[in-house]
Amino acid sequence: MKRETPCIIACKPHYGVRTAADHSVNLPSSFPALSSRPYRSPGARAALSALALIATLSVVGWLLHYAGSMPFAVGALIMVALAAFNRPGLGLFIVPALWPIADLAPWTGQIHFTESDALLLAACAGILGHHAVSAPPRIRYRPLKHTPIGYLLLSLVAVSYLLSASRVLCPWPELSPGFWLGYDTPANALRLIKAFPLAILYCICLFIESGTSGRRAVHSVLYGLFAGLILASMAALSERLAFPGLSNFSADYRTTAPFWEAHVGGAALDGWLVLTLPVLVWLLRREDRPGVAAALLMATALVAYIVFTTFTRTTYVAALAGIAVSLILSPRQTDALPVQGGFSRLPGWLIVNAATLAACVSAFSVGGYRSLAAIAGTLACAGLACQTLRQPPAVRTVLGGVAGLAGGLAAAALSMQIPKGPYVLYALAFLGTLLVVALRRPARLVFGALAAQTVLGAWVG
Repeated sequence: MKRETPCIIACKPHYGVRTAADHSVNLPSSFPALSSRPYRSPGARAALSALALIATLSVVGWLLHYAGSMPFAVGALIMVALAAFNRPGLGLFIVPALWPIADLAPWTGQIHFTESDALLLAACAGILGHHAVSAPPRIRYRPLKHTPIGYLLLSLVAVSYLLSASRVLCPWPELSPGFWLGYDTPANALRLIKAFPLAILYCICLFIESGTSGRRAVHSVLYGLFAGLILASMAALSERLAFPGLSNFSADYRTTAPFWEAHVGGAALDGWLVLTLPVLVWLLRREDRPGVAAALLMATALVAYIVFTTFTRTTYVAALAGIAVSLILSPRQTDALPVQGGFSRLPGWLIVNAATLAACVSAFSVGGYRSLAAIAGTLACAGLACQTLRQPPAVRTVLGGVAGLAGGLAAAALSMQIPKGPYVLYALAFLGTLLVVALRRPARLVFGALAAQTVLGAWVG
């Protein structure tokens, strides 16, 4: 009888269900194990080594002209590179986590090549060096599909960058003491064009690491983006606390947080919030532990406050659009029963969407953006509740709704005695509704919280 050898075969887990990425099966001993078959050719190792060397030399060249604390910069970059070399997933996490707070341009005066660039290069050098000297078993997982259209679009963007840079850098301008001063010199073209190759380098590291660790590589990036979102939000919160005040919404003050580029205009903080907010939605939808869910809800309140205090209509619209796209593209699998009736079909959903749009338009025409935000928050909580509640008891549901309605009316009357009372109480009702929905509390509590939130939302409007 032939001896059977266990072998690891990578299988893609079902979306939304936490299962192991690898499944063990028994194969005959004549079948070679995947773990004993290195998949990187000498040419691939040479290419990875070359990229790691280029990234390392770029960091060294940056350090030679660094105007800040040299020992601190050298020590920090060495630690980042070693951490990425030892744990490539940690390197993928560090870059987006520290990206918002890494730059010290207001103190060093270096605006063209900053600390965040060196951070990314050091992490990529460690990741590429790790994969150049090791050959772990390959997991057939790709975070994105490789398609000819994708390569074509990427090539068009690269050609666009090259053509734009060639208009300024060809012929190469004469180097002078003023070459690196301000935004009106040809060096500004280097500042703009560096983003594309740095992004490509980071994506290369992500693809290589995802080939060995699967979804964990993508999760490292997502958790890093979440950490960066929280750090930027905390910096913006401390800034508002120090200058206009947390509850001063009438002052003409624009929060910049640690993004130094805002001194010439633009919306660096707004862009970072909009780009990373879907990650928070993803974490909320996949987390089932009550303690972690409560912490994520507190983070949601912090981020919502920072988004609100940007006082930018485009940021509001972009944030809502990002949340909507995240909810559509990442459906959460629950243990609830499937929806029964006509609303599980297209006509029912069209009716629901039309009613939602009509409610938002009516709220905006009556109370402006405050009323629109209140009704949007209430509808969002109701949509989340519909995913977890199926066929609740009618009597208890009605009693819960009546109790929530009475509580909302009492809170609305009380809000007149509290500074910014309607906003504060609506925020508390919003967080309470999210909490009972996330913890999957009984239907009467959910409908009661929704009723109270609806009353307070109407009061805000």
